[in-house]
Amino acid sequence: MKIVGQPLYRAPSCIAIVPGDEEFGTLVKKTIDEMRSDGTLMELSLKWYQYDMITP
Repeated sequence: MKIVGQPLYRAPSCIAIVPGDEEFGTLVKKTIDEMRSDGTLMELSLKWYQYDMITP
């Protein structure tokens, strides 16, 4: 696969969490927020897709 231009659309992704598991949900949100703020999500996007899939 090769990215040849801008995506046609963006669809939100999700992580399944068992209803009522507030502790895990909070941990997932905190982890993703930290990865976004320190640039890790961008690094992974560029490494695996050679494209910025993070910035809206």
